[in-house]
Amino acid sequence: MLAMLKIRHALPAQSRRGFRNKAWITDGTMCEKKMPNLKVSSFDIRIALIADTHFGAVKEGRGRKCSEYAAQYLKNFSRNLKSADFGVQLGDLIQDAGPERARRNLLQALALLDQNDTPLYHLLGNHDSRHIPPMELRQLLGLERLSYHFDHGGFRFIFLHNTVVDLVSHSACVSRKDLNWLKSALTTPLPCIVFSHYPLADQDLSENRWFCDRPNSCLLSNRKKIREVLENSGRVLAAINGHAHWNNITVHRGISYLSIQSAVEGVGEELLPANARGELLLAENEMCLRVFGRDPMLFSKKFLRDSLVFDFHTTC
Repeated sequence: MLAMLKIRHALPAQSRRGFRNKAWITDGTMCEKKMPNLKVSSFDIRIALIADTHFGAVKEGRGRKCSEYAAQYLKNFSRNLKSADFGVQLGDLIQDAGPERARRNLLQALALLDQNDTPLYHLLGNHDSRHIPPMELRQLLGLERLSYHFDHGGFRFIFLHNTVVDLVSHSACVSRKDLNWLKSALTTPLPCIVFSHYPLADQDLSENRWFCDRPNSCLLSNRKKIREVLENSGRVLAAINGHAHWNNITVHRGISYLSIQSAVEGVGEELLPANARGELLLAENEMCLRVFGRDPMLFSKKFLRDSLVFDFHTTC
């Protein structure tokens, strides 16, 4: 089981109004910091991350996403993959469209990502599967199954599929079949990183402009049960997701749940594109997640591999 060693920042870093990222300190005050220099060479594994590019249609008003920048950001991300061990696309690669347009958008987006030989692993988002059935998406993305895992560099990487149960509200869960599969996937002596599209944590969404009035469209309905499976395994370092369109760090019982900003989210008063991309760095006893762009975030955690006792801190 997991045990806490020390918490420097006890409360999660919440993205505040205007999508400016801040960290909450134990006394309830807030701080804003520039991302410090990091010695990347001290890490053994580098994983490139991108979330919610929504390639395709552009909506206005509340539905405004800077999707006109998606092609450029996908090209940039593909170039960054060259120096990574592998990449992870966290879902919502495309934006809502009719069935034929959705397929065309998906194929165009995948072509933009196919600029080098670095492995790239995909998760399905709710917008991806709105007009294309999941099984067809699985074939188009070259996946043997929608939930899967592999081992690399002394870690296990788990990709957990989220099943959309209502295409209108976008509410979702992890199916009983995938939950049982997850229990099996976590049976390993290796420390695990879990990737999903939807957040697995509880989050205060009161200042999230997409989900403040519909949290059930953001948070998985059976997330508590999922977290129990992760906690009982004693092997999970962190769970990383997209979908929420902000940076967020939440800790439940020693496990760090990290939401990554959408690449095309409009940030600030002028709603300029976030141009967000992530980088997960892993070493024998340390992990670090960086989010670049107009809404940066840095999270790092040290751990004892044998017992998974954690010492973590956050900066923004």
